[in-house]
Amino acid sequence: EVLKGFDYHHFGITLDDGSLENFQVIGDTIQFDVLSLKAQDAKTKLDIKELSTFFRISQSSMEFLGIHAKVGKSILADTVIFTYNSQLDLQDFNNKVNFKAHLNNTVLDPDDLSLFTTGVESIKQPIMVTGKMNGKVSRFFSRDMQVQIGNTLLEGSFDMDGLPVLQETFMNVNLKKGTVDIYDLAFLFEDDVFNRVKPLGNFMLQGSFTGFTNDFVAKGDFNGSLGRIKSDINLKINEQNIEQSTYAGNLELDNIDLGAYLKDTLYQYVSLKGNIKGKGLTEETADFVLDGTIPSVGVRGYNYTNIVTNARFTKQLFSGFINVDDPNLDFKIEGSIDFTPGHKEVKISGSLDTLNLQALGFSEKKLSIKSLIDINTRGLQLDSLFGEIVLNNTSVTYDDEKLNLDSVHLVSALVEGKKIISLKSSLLNATMVGDYYYSSVFTDLVSLFEEFRINIINDKKALEEYYANKSNPISNYEASFTFHLIDVNPLLNLADIP
Repeated sequence: EVLKGFDYHHFGITLDDGSLENFQVIGDTIQFDVLSLKAQDAKTKLDIKELSTFFRISQSSMEFLGIHAKVGKSILADTVIFTYNSQLDLQDFNNKVNFKAHLNNTVLDPDDLSLFTTGVESIKQPIMVTGKMNGKVSRFFSRDMQVQIGNTLLEGSFDMDGLPVLQETFMNVNLKKGTVDIYDLAFLFEDDVFNRVKPLGNFMLQGSFTGFTNDFVAKGDFNGSLGRIKSDINLKINEQNIEQSTYAGNLELDNIDLGAYLKDTLYQYVSLKGNIKGKGLTEETADFVLDGTIPSVGVRGYNYTNIVTNARFTKQLFSGFINVDDPNLDFKIEGSIDFTPGHKEVKISGSLDTLNLQALGFSEKKLSIKSLIDINTRGLQLDSLFGEIVLNNTSVTYDDEKLNLDSVHLVSALVEGKKIISLKSSLLNATMVGDYYYSSVFTDLVSLFEEFRINIINDKKALEEYYANKSNPISNYEASFTFHLIDVNPLLNLADIP
């Protein structure tokens, strides 16, 4: 490949000014001290503004000892040695020429680098390097390196195999410590990938990065503006569809601002520890299995605590088990809630020991429920909801009134074009058969119950206000009701009807 920049095969240097001494020729070796030098490459117009070094060249090496050079916008110091089988190897510099370098505050400008190699065009800031490097451009390793770009400073060891094409380079990076501004590293990622990681912002980093920019294992400790992340995750980027990227491994989140990452005020902070495997990097596309614990997660302004789960999660699916031991929500369930297209099924069983709806922000008045639960239903909308719900040892507290039920068995079915709903409990048994919409019937029953309650307590002012504001929508349907009241008093007490 012929580079558009510097041509290793044919080049000419225009010497503007220089000072040499101790010029020697020993066999095939030429060496001298460069006290000062100003020059320019004829093709690229790259300026050597300042150069001092001890220079030695032979058929097997080229050495710059004690070098200090200002080349273009770059600064090079202090020792670089190139070795090769013959000078012909310089024609394939990246793959055949070995180098050893001891760099001290060397500054590499991307514009200058682009004249000698490809794949650096996306780097927008100078790179400052201090440390030792060995190998070839295509495959080298470094130890005790310090690399700075913009506000990002990384210290550790770096092994690179595959340069100059960054996207094809296998990297093994072990960081003793790092301070990262994610915007400084934007050149490492495709635009879609960067949009997913840029909420990380500024963070401290220790750990390792092994792999390619689109398929890597990140193991380390991230501590930044979103919170703290400890991970041992393999992330495979799907370049055709970023939302189908996959991930697997161990993950620990410590007080991560989930709402800020998802840009969704529904969520607040989350802490999590466990094994995760799945795909999708957004709320809409995430599909993963989590086996672990969630010490806390904020949703709708309430912080739920002490969650243990081994289940599959998507925006429309839960399948597995989950235990919650929160002061206002204590339950253990197993099964699935599947609202994906073509399914719309709920199959769960378990125990609900505590549900305080007022504390969770779902009720203005005190309302709590306790029950054993077994649900097997189909349908998402009320009018297409069929199946059965079984509750045992149920206790409902509303305001300061309490209702206890030994069992509740609710069945909804469609038989020969007729909807049938059957309720069996220790207080009443009821059956409704007909051609109707559940939503219409339930709305009318709620209105009927409210009228019944107001008339029973004989509150004249409440009666006048109710009928003055009551609308009279036309709703035609056919339904037959059968009621068998066993003990109505607990229901009257719950509704605060004397």
